[in-house]
Amino acid sequence: MNVLKYIKIRTKLICLISLILVIFVGFSISALQENFKHLENGKIEKIESAVDMAYTRLVDLKQKMDTRGLSEEYVRNLFKSEMHSMWYDDGKGYVFAYDSKGINMLQPTDPSIEGISEWDDVDVTGKYIVRDMVSIAKTKGEGLTFYHYAKPGITEPARKMAFIKYFEPFDLVLGSGVYMDDVDLQKKEMTDLIILKILILSAFVLALFFLIFIDFNNALKRIKTNMVDLANNDTSVELDLTRKDEIGEMAECVNVFKFNTIERMRLEQEAEAEKQRIEAESQAKIHEITTDVASSSSLVEEHISGISTAASELSSTLEDIGSKVDETSNMTMLAQEEAEKGNATIQELNVSAIKIGEVVKLIQEIAEKTNLLALNASIEAARAGEEGRGFAVVAEEVKKLALQTSAATSDIYSQVNMIQANSDNSVTSIENIGKQINSINEFTQHLVVSMTEQRTATNDISERMAQAADGAKAVSVRINEIRD
Repeated sequence: MNVLKYIKIRTKLICLISLILVIFVGFSISALQENFKHLENGKIEKIESAVDMAYTRLVDLKQKMDTRGLSEEYVRNLFKSEMHSMWYDDGKGYVFAYDSKGINMLQPTDPSIEGISEWDDVDVTGKYIVRDMVSIAKTKGEGLTFYHYAKPGITEPARKMAFIKYFEPFDLVLGSGVYMDDVDLQKKEMTDLIILKILILSAFVLALFFLIFIDFNNALKRIKTNMVDLANNDTSVELDLTRKDEIGEMAECVNVFKFNTIERMRLEQEAEAEKQRIEAESQAKIHEITTDVASSSSLVEEHISGISTAASELSSTLEDIGSKVDETSNMTMLAQEEAEKGNATIQELNVSAIKIGEVVKLIQEIAEKTNLLALNASIEAARAGEEGRGFAVVAEEVKKLALQTSAATSDIYSQVNMIQANSDNSVTSIENIGKQINSINEFTQHLVVSMTEQRTATNDISERMAQAADGAKAVSVRINEIRD
C-alpha cells in the first residue's frame, strides 16, 4: 500500500528537509566525537607514556636489586629521586605514586605530603580519588580515572584525567594525570562552531526551502484555481506558460485542458441547439401520435364495450340454453325410464303368449285325439248297425266339435305366434329406442358440460373485457392528459 499518496507535498518536503538536517547533524556529531576522541587520545598517550616509562624503570631497578643484592629501600629512594627530576609536557607533567593503603609515596609537585595517607580525600563531586585509583590498579592492573583537582592559578578545581598502573613487587600504584580543562574548552569551542554551522546551514536550507515551497505552493494554487474555473466553464483564465520546470509542464497541460473546455462548450452549445430542435420536432410528433392513439383508444374502448355487452348477452343466452338442455336431459331420462317399463311389460306379454301357445298346443293335441276317438267310434257304430246309430250321431257331433276345436286352436295358435313375433319386434324396437335415448342422454350430458364450460369462459371473457374497457379508458384519459 503506497502511504505517500495520502501525504501532502508540503509534509513530504518538510520531512525531506528534516531528514537532511538530521543526517547532517548526525554526521556533525559523529565528526565532533571523533575530534573529542582525538584530543583525549593525545592526552592519554602522554600520560600512558610517562607511567610506562616509570613502570619500566621500576622493573629495571627490581632486576638490579635482585641481581646485585640492593636493598628495597635504596631502590625506592633512587626511583623517587629520579621521578622528582623527570618532568614532561613543558614541566607540567609528572608521575606520582601511592601504595595500596592510600599513602602518598611520590609527589614531585609537593614532596612534603609524601608519607601522608590520602585514602579519605574526595573531590568536589564527592568521589574518593585515591580509593578509585587503588581499586582500578588492584582489579584491572591499569586504567583511566577522572576526578577534579586543584590547578595552580585557578580557584575552582579542574577536571583531571589520570592513567594508573600497579607495580605489585613494591605495592606501588603509579599514575600520571593531566588537566582536561583545555580539552573541555576545545570541545566547547568545537561544539559551538558545529552548532553555529548547523544553525547557519539550517537557516540557509530552511530559507531556500521556504522560497521554493512558496513559489511551488503559489504556482500550484494558481493552477488549482485555474482548473476550478475551467471546471466551472470559465475560459477567461490566464496561465503562466513561461516556466520551464514541472510546474510549467502542468500549466501546459492545463492550457490544453482550457482549449478542450472551449471546444467542449462549443460542442455542447451545438448539441443543445440540436437537442432543442429534436425536442421540438419530437413534441410535435408525440402530440400527433398521442392524438392518433387517443382516437384509437376511444375506438378500442367502444369495441371492447360492445364485445363486453355481447359477451354478457351470450352468457345469458348460454344460461337459457343450459336450462333448456337440462330440461331436455330430464325428459330423455324420463323417456328412458318409460321405455324400460314398456320393454318390461312387453317381455311379460311375450312370456304370457308363449304360455298361451303351449296351452293351445295342448288343446289341439286333445282335439286331434278326440277326433281320432270320434272316428273310431263312428267305425264301431257302423259295425253295430241300428244299435250303434245313436252312438254314431254322438260320435259325429264329437268329431265336428273336435274339428271346430282344432280349427279354433289353430287360429288361436296363429294369433299367438303373431303376438309373439310382434312382441319380439316391439322388444327390439324398444331396446333400440332405449339405446337412442341413452345416446341422446349422454350427448345431452356432454352438451350440459360444454355449455357450462362455455358459460364460464363467456363470463371470464366478459370480466376481462370489462377490465380491458377500464384499462382502455384509463389509457385514453392518460393520453389526453399527455396531449394537453
